[in-house]
Amino acid sequence: MRDISIGMNPNMFEAGQFVLAWHGFLTFIAVALAVFITAQLAKREGMLPDTIYSVSVWAIIGGIVGARIIHVIDFWSFYSNDPVRIIQLWNGGIAIYGAIVGGFIAGALYCIYSKLPVGRLADIAAPSLLIAMTVGRI
Repeated sequence: MRDISIGMNPNMFEAGQFVLAWHGFLTFIAVALAVFITAQLAKREGMLPDTIYSVSVWAIIGGIVGARIIHVIDFWSFYSNDPVRIIQLWNGGIAIYGAIVGGFIAGALYCIYSKLPVGRLADIAAPSLLIAMTVGRI
């Protein structure tokens, strides 16, 4: 098996202890774009964009937690030897499928709590999710 060499620095910007990686920057852009597009689609469907922003906060938190949980499960042999590393998010390690599942669960729970239509909001958000996944994978 050959290693794939990419001729660019994975870090976009470094200043002392602060490091902004391309992956983190593009993930932020992808999430912001998904929230914006979903809000626009919801407005076309007669929903208030503020509703989308409220659900998005919880979906993003759930996505981060879900992404980390699935990554830790996937690499359990590594994390079981040093469990403190599980909470060290700054050392990397997320899984996109965990983000999707965790984001959906958290968003759906918020919808249920707020008496919002889970299925309708999921249908509105689906195209944005695909676009965000594409941007995030760059």
